[in-house]
Amino acid sequence: AVGRNKQLRKLNISRNLAGCKAKHIASVVDAIVQCIQEDDCVLRELKIADSRLKQDLFALLNALGSNKCLRELDISGNNMGDA
Repeated sequence: AVGRNKQLRKLNISRNLAGCKAKHIASVVDAIVQCIQEDDCVLRELKIADSRLKQDLFALLNALGSNKCLRELDISGNNMGDA
């Protein structure tokens, strides 16, 4: 639903992915990436803190280069390491 919603301005899913299986996390991250890469994206705030995404967070971070509307991002507590 996140990837199909064109009116979503704020999304806070902090601490909601910590208990999910890896196969489900990948699809959620892919949907968020799709959403923020759309030309007509209106998402202003994205919070996914304390979700333990680790390496899955890299796809999202790579997608930020083409995003022009996101103003606030919270990715703290995701154990992604030094990379």
